Amino acid sequence: MRKVNAAVSNIKSWALGKISKKYSAMIVPTTKIGTPEVQDTDQVAEQLAKLEEKILHHRLRRARLWALQIQAECNLMSSILQIVDAGETWSSVVKVGYCLRRTWGVYQHCRKKLKQLHKEWVAMDGSFDVKGDLKDLADESSSESDEEDRSSMEGFIDNEGPLRQNQDVSAIEKSGGGTCSSLVHFIEECDTEDQGQGSLLLLDARKGVKEDIELHSLRIGVQLGEGAFNLILSLIPTSYQKALEVMRFPANRKRGISLLQKTCAETHPASPVAYIMILYYQTAIMGLLPYSSENAKEAHELINKVPSAWRSGSLFRILSSRLSRYERHLEQATATVIFAPDNLCGLSGRGNFRKLRRFMLDELGWCLLLQGKFSEAASCFSSLLQESTSFKVHYAFLLSSCLWETTESGQQRAGQLLKEIPDLIGAKKAQQLTPLEQYAAQVSSKFIASNQAPLFPALELAAIFGGFQSMDKPSLEAHRNLVEKVLQGRTQAQSQKDLTTGESSVITPNGETLAKSRLHYEHKWTKSSKMLCRYILGVCIKNMGELEIADDHLRYVLDNSEVFCGNIVPYSCYELASILLQQDARSTEGMSLLEQSLSYPAHEFQGRLRLVAGELARRYGRSSVGHEIHENIQSGVAHEVSAQFKKMLTF
Repeated sequence: MRKVNAAVSNIKSWALGKISKKYSAMIVPTTKIGTPEVQDTDQVAEQLAKLEEKILHHRLRRARLWALQIQAECNLMSSILQIVDAGETWSSVVKVGYCLRRTWGVYQHCRKKLKQLHKEWVAMDGSFDVKGDLKDLADESSSESDEEDRSSMEGFIDNEGPLRQNQDVSAIEKSGGGTCSSLVHFIEECDTEDQGQGSLLLLDARKGVKEDIELHSLRIGVQLGEGAFNLILSLIPTSYQKALEVMRFPANRKRGISLLQKTCAETHPASPVAYIMILYYQTAIMGLLPYSSENAKEAHELINKVPSAWRSGSLFRILSSRLSRYERHLEQATATVIFAPDNLCGLSGRGNFRKLRRFMLDELGWCLLLQGKFSEAASCFSSLLQESTSFKVHYAFLLSSCLWETTESGQQRAGQLLKEIPDLIGAKKAQQLTPLEQYAAQVSSKFIASNQAPLFPALELAAIFGGFQSMDKPSLEAHRNLVEKVLQGRTQAQSQKDLTTGESSVITPNGETLAKSRLHYEHKWTKSSKMLCRYILGVCIKNMGELEIADDHLRYVLDNSEVFCGNIVPYSCYELASILLQQDARSTEGMSLLEQSLSYPAHEFQGRLRLVAGELARRYGRSSVGHEIHENIQSGVAHEVSAQFKKMLTF
């Protein structure tokens, strides 16, 4: 990161400072400016010199815009890495706010310079080989100095807001030109659909001026950067959202997606990046929420537009697999990842494609886990554990969770992996632990202290990570039968006193041990064990469509939250809220439960819960079901939803 920051600092100094004569000579037009066929007088020579100087400055401004785009992208990625690394601490919020402040300032400056370059290009009739009268090239930007460029970057915040933008629009319309109206439309911050297809088409239609390759790339770069900025900022945690509101940053998701969709439609190297960003949002982020046919349709339409040459690539195959999982086609999702004809990035590929192979193995492992093929999933996670350096704790825990549901030898290895997790965490030194790694540390410490096998660790992870809504009906029925068999067998063998007092005893109903015959390790049944089974059943049955039975299981967990909280109580509250929000008559109770899910003590997956709860509130707060509630919250009328949750609904 230090090297990146140093490089970005050098880029910024060069982009905003004076350019050396050596570099100026490199970008001077190679072709001579055409001269009028008149007598070579001093006046003509002076005009030609001014013309060459204007063209030179135009080229220099293009080069500087390239540098500024690189700086903005580096700052944006630095901000995201800071969020991932430091979480939601106050110091992290300050650092991220400062970095995003610089990023948005650079993008504001890029927009301004892009408008300027388009106006100059139109005045030059779309060519560096300008002939004839020079009055068409009398642009306002030629008088700008390097000091003016530098001063325009001092205030990174757009304090004047829409007023200044409207003035810019009026000025451009008066100065000329219909040729730049598409660019103005691109720069304006609005939520309406685009009426044009980009400046290229309008330039053709009105004056016959086309963007050259370099100017086209500059426009796509600004378009992609601003789209990514808006989309990413609309997804960051609530604490950061509050800071962004204070600093008047945009976080307009609709506009971000619109700009990225424009980039997808272009023939440019940035198009695959835009496709990946939108598809990841529609399959991974929206995949955390209840299924939406509209979202699935949009994802299919977008992925069908992806050129066939790109579609066979590893990243697009992973996204296609995510889409199949979103639609509960697990067999198809698995096949999409496994079969890679004529693809160097397939599962058998190594060498330079090792990182892509890891992504594919991770996706394949989750597909197999959700189908209940724990042995095959364990093979994937075992390979990732051996190859990974930074995520050993992550994959060691996933491997252990799968092995608990396999054979006796698998259970022995699972227990050994849990014992090794503290050493793996120690090897990370001072690095921040991810939520899954924190949870792995907790499970490991309990196992070392009690030597008792965890109960359904793989299914618990699947429930928390929203995996049950990706399962097909056979998988859901298999998991339901497994958990119900354990729960019913324990209930029959346990006395009423044990059930009411929560006393522990070894599970041996009818001479059998718990959960697929755990031969090497035993699990002592407690009331929290029953709560976990009821939670898993509630999530499983909910996705089978039996909402009343699911409601009963989830309410049992909430009613016994004083026994054990952890992750399952807040997530049970969230799952129950998602059921009620789908019913008009009970949507108010659902919104209240959604708020309640965020009020429990801190737990490992709290950040993930905040994201999905916020997105669910956004969905139903603007739908016909929750529209009235949303309006009441905005006006302060609804008494059942607190002011804290009001901020979540309106960020």
